[in-house]
Amino acid sequence: MPPPATIEPLHLADLTLPDGHPLAGDQCPVFAYLIRHADGPVLVDTGVGGRHDGIDRIYRPVRKPLANTLDEAGLHPSVIVAVINTHLHFDHCGENRLFPDTPIYVQAAEYEAAQDPLHTIREWIDFPGVRLEQLSGESELLPGLSVLPTPGHTPGLSVLPTPGHTPGHQSVLVEGEDGLSIIAGQAVYSAAEFAGASPPTEGEWDSEAYARSLASLRGLAPERVYFSHDATVWTKEA
Repeated sequence: MPPPATIEPLHLADLTLPDGHPLAGDQCPVFAYLIRHADGPVLVDTGVGGRHDGIDRIYRPVRKPLANTLDEAGLHPSVIVAVINTHLHFDHCGENRLFPDTPIYVQAAEYEAAQDPLHTIREWIDFPGVRLEQLSGESELLPGLSVLPTPGHTPGLSVLPTPGHTPGHQSVLVEGEDGLSIIAGQAVYSAAEFAGASPPTEGEWDSEAYARSLASLRGLAPERVYFSHDATVWTKEA
């Protein structure tokens, strides 16, 4: 039987949230995730890119380069078999350029939204050698995913559209021996919010879509959920 897929958080940066943000002044960690899958390692998001006058002035990022973080995990960028961007804000796609010729999966609706110059840093998503794969809705990326896993098949990996934070946000579903894990990205801001212990985040692109996406993720009855800006992993109560 193939080994189960495992998920490792990669802490790539810390931001200071600016004036005008609902959580202005708070420190905000930035996480990507490494999925070790039988078909090869997959990255979900790539953190903040290199120096950028506007980003540095507004968010004052403290960066940890992704290449260094992968090296600590015993990997080189060249062995990553796929990159999945939950969405294309600067703190989720900033080091995509490390992966020329590697498929980078994004929802088509998100790429369309990214044509607005205020949505992202365009040179961080459109660069020489980029192999951007635009998806339209739910997609299985690696074989075998079923919400109710059966013994003996390859653990699967798929994406699920979860718009709300942005028009084309997507979350990642990862099947393991002990059930379903979700890398929610920023479809949900925190473990407390997923658990219903804190109110929904304010200031989203579409608050109604955000609420529907949160309900969809809860309805999958996952065993655990990971977040882009919260180190806490939500786990199902025994």
